[in-house]
Amino acid sequence: MRAERLLKLAAHLRGLKPSEFDFMSPVSRPAGNGCGTLGCAIGWAPAVFPELCRWRKSGYGKALLETTLLGRAGQHDYVEVAVELFGIDEREATRLFTPYAARQWVANDVEPLGNHATPQEVAESIELFVAWKSRAEVGK
Repeated sequence: MRAERLLKLAAHLRGLKPSEFDFMSPVSRPAGNGCGTLGCAIGWAPAVFPELCRWRKSGYGKALLETTLLGRAGQHDYVEVAVELFGIDEREATRLFTPYAARQWVANDVEPLGNHATPQEVAESIELFVAWKSRAEVGK
């Protein structure tokens, strides 16, 4: 796990307005340096890690996230991008960045984050995940 990258993304999300965040859509409106962008946590990755990933528009006019990690080119979904950027497995990436996914790193009675989660709620979930995963890795 690349905790420093996850925490950098979480810090960025904490600074977003709710109107700049859409947990349901990786990127619905990319805008160069991030100004005017509307996207989910992974959709914001190019603004946080411009040396590692970028936005690309598809032929359908929708923005698709394309990672440049490890020299890989082409179209990648948000789970693939999260796996590569953060050094987590596919299941963890899905649970971190998908609405209504179970989050085993929080108390069992805590509801999953829904479609309308705020950037601050997602940031908190990321921070809790990093703490949980760090404890698990130390215990190995």
